[in-house]
Amino acid sequence: MMKGLNASGALDRLACWAGKLAAQRHLAAIRESFIFLMPLIIAASFFVLINNVVLNEKAGLLGLLGITGEWIVPAKEVGIRIYNGTLNVLTLLATVMIAWRLAPAREETGCIHAVFALACLIIFFL
Repeated sequence: MMKGLNASGALDRLACWAGKLAAQRHLAAIRESFIFLMPLIIAASFFVLINNVVLNEKAGLLGLLGITGEWIVPAKEVGIRIYNGTLNVLTLLATVMIAWRLAPAREETGCIHAVFALACLIIFFL
């Protein structure tokens, strides 16, 4: 007679592996930073949704309803600028927050790490 798969043993091994992965300090810093920055991510997503679902002349709500006007292009431009600006600021803040959250794992202050990470990002972008 063949033995069946032991589901509880597999789940225990998976839970052990997931616990080790969740306790990893770099992944924890990234997770905590993105949780802190979630409102900014939601704001950018909201304007992407408005531009692509509502203000799209071909496949959006305005296109389906047949609404046209000169105000659509400036409204889309405002939405594009808002979500581009939001995501650009998110890049800077994510870099600072990840460095800030990683510093206590090394038992140091986060300010120096955050400033250094931001300087490295700016040098990398230029």
